[in-house]
Amino acid sequence: MNALKTMLIVSLGLGSTWAAWQIAPAATSGMLTSVAYAQDVSPEIEAGPSTAEIDEQLKQIDAAIAQEGEVKEFKPTEPLSADTAIEMSSEL
Repeated sequence: MNALKTMLIVSLGLGSTWAAWQIAPAATSGMLTSVAYAQDVSPEIEAGPSTAEIDEQLKQIDAAIAQEGEVKEFKPTEPLSADTAIEMSSEL
């Protein structure tokens, strides 16, 4: 029975290898040439707010501070999710 299982595993491995070579043959994929090809991966940089927009927001903040006098500290009415206690086992 073990021989049958071993033959099944070997045939599955050979079948998956054959299928992979059908998708990307070794001649085009560089699998057998031992040459590493660098891929040009340029990160997509998201455009942030422009300098004019930032200056406008700073002016709005300054105007709000001037009206209210001072910035009040934020105090939540309910505990934040990071503040809730969780029980952990001492076996960890």
